[in-house]
Amino acid sequence: MLRSKPWIYLNGYPGVGKLTIARELCKLIPNSKIIHNHLIIDLCRSVFERASDEYESLRMAVRQEVLTMISSTEIGRQTTYIFTGAHVVSNPVGPMTATQHKSLADLENVPFISIVIMCQNYEEHMARATSLPRQPSSNSQGKLTDVGTLRDIRQLELFKFNCDNELEVDVSELTEIEAANMIKQYIDSVEGQIHS
Repeated sequence: MLRSKPWIYLNGYPGVGKLTIARELCKLIPNSKIIHNHLIIDLCRSVFERASDEYESLRMAVRQEVLTMISSTEIGRQTTYIFTGAHVVSNPVGPMTATQHKSLADLENVPFISIVIMCQNYEEHMARATSLPRQPSSNSQGKLTDVGTLRDIRQLELFKFNCDNELEVDVSELTEIEAANMIKQYIDSVEGQIHS
């Protein structure tokens, strides 16, 4: 069996630029794909109300099936997957969702790389989170843009895997291209260690 390409998990508060960075990172990594958190959220939200138990059950089942397929098929193992999430420690669903990825990666011997995206500068974070592409008129994904809610979320501890291959990146003064390049360098160094 071929050695699996890594799974890269970008976690950070809403509005820090995870998807934008993931898109730039995808340009730098041959044969890579993005599975951002709203792909599954929006699908499940179209079936059940987000606050319902049925929604969470469906979301968990869809995610598990996707992860199983990409970790156990030849084409999936030959692709680098970039995931995004916005998980905090105090919401038990968040860490459970995130660890679902790492647990399956470990089980299937898929290299797992955690990237924690932060924007320490409050004003910069709010500017990014409320930028035009995230506004409801151009935001089909229901992204969070409410400054008060974002401020409250920033008070919560961000989930971290605390695993061997974890990088924290403060994007306050970085463009998405600079952040993607920094992350790519880290991924290359991790892959170099794995293959040596």
